[in-house]
Amino acid sequence: MATTLLAGAGFFLRGADNLLRQHFGEDTDHLVVAGFELPESKYPTNDEVVVFGRQVIERIQQLPGVSAASISYCQPFFGLMGPRHYVIEGSERSSRDLEPLASYNGVTPSYFATTGTRLLSGRAFNASDSAASPKVVVINESMARAFFPNESPIGRRIAQAETDKREWAEIVGVVADVSVMGLYQKPIPFQIYEPFLQAPWRSASLTVRTANVTPEALLASIRATFTELDPDLPLGGLMPARTLIARSSSDVDMLKKMLGVFALLGLALATLGIYGVIARTVAQRTAEIGTRMALGAQVSDVIRLILGAGTRLALSGAAIGVIGALGLGRLIASIMPAMQTNRALVLTVTTALLVVLALAACWLPARRAAKVDPMEALRCE
Repeated sequence: MATTLLAGAGFFLRGADNLLRQHFGEDTDHLVVAGFELPESKYPTNDEVVVFGRQVIERIQQLPGVSAASISYCQPFFGLMGPRHYVIEGSERSSRDLEPLASYNGVTPSYFATTGTRLLSGRAFNASDSAASPKVVVINESMARAFFPNESPIGRRIAQAETDKREWAEIVGVVADVSVMGLYQKPIPFQIYEPFLQAPWRSASLTVRTANVTPEALLASIRATFTELDPDLPLGGLMPARTLIARSSSDVDMLKKMLGVFALLGLALATLGIYGVIARTVAQRTAEIGTRMALGAQVSDVIRLILGAGTRLALSGAAIGVIGALGLGRLIASIMPAMQTNRALVLTVTTALLVVLALAACWLPARRAAKVDPMEALRCE
């Protein structure tokens, strides 16, 4: 049980560290994020939504200490929309299960520069990618590698599979993969970006990149800019991106601490339990040990005898515990798909740690057994 508990805690702790320390594909240290929702009564048309978004970006980019600003459907780091099924022109699939499944986001032209997402080939969006122009998209590196392995995806076309009428969009660029924080979400490797100007949303997110100032120093001026543009529009969740990530991962940190404490408790109980079993075994076999030593057994022989018994206990218990740990690892992976870790490494380390501690717990009874006086043991017998 200690092996199962310790390995399960190791799976979670290792997976949580990998999740929190992963490279998001975007630089979080100099970003400010916020969310807003334009009321349909005041902004009834897409054109008015686009005009307001342009005004927000232009005004915020003029603030001292701002290097770039953008608007998108959803915030960076916390998952894209969807997923959706897509069809690639010229390679339509006969089954829905074979169609590419990708998450998506609508972004303004400055989004990739603002978030620091690397453009690998082609171009990013620009102001001419509007509702009046042909549809375009940008895909991520994983999608380009999977569906265009021996050719450039630039110029190829893709469309949503769920729509009654296919609206083809030309692929104009490829960007680096971006990881997202989603503890209970299964990671989707394929990501698609579409121009916010071609399909604007009233509910959107603002991302601002700072330069030569801390993100905290710009919070008041960003809020004031929104107030000047629309005094009745609330700006929610305005904070540095690293603060948002820390808040979102607080439950993971709490679980890490709790599981760490339980794992140490299980480790201590296992060590004490093995020590108690071996100590009692030594007490019960005092006469036998004395007889062995009277017949010529050496101290090293007695120590090997006691350590051998403890080792067999530890290894047999660890072997059964590994089976439980594998099942627990599968359970954690099914509940928290984002918790990706090297199970073999965790199992090896935890099992080795338990066996070493078990041998250490056997060492004191073994030394005590080696000091048995043969004459006293035989006299008691």
